[in-house]
Amino acid sequence: MKRSHLPTKISAKDCAKQFPGLLHDSGGKLFCTPYNCVLDHRRKSTLENHFAAAKHARMVKEMDVEGEGMEDEDEE
Repeated sequence: MKRSHLPTKISAKDCAKQFPGLLHDSGGKLFCTPYNCVLDHRRKSTLENHFAAAKHARMVKEMDVEGEGMEDEDEE
């Protein structure tokens, strides 16, 4: 039987705690909050590659702009 080299004790919740505001967990799966896609939480390189992608950066920027617009509406 072949042993897996993937970590067994790292959960999606643990990864979400390391990147608050960018990642969240739901049902044991790790999601990118601005992009709303499922990520593999067992490899840090998967997360780093996702964060480096241009599409992720664009979605984060859009989320920040939308968040600022909501704050302005609350102040009125």
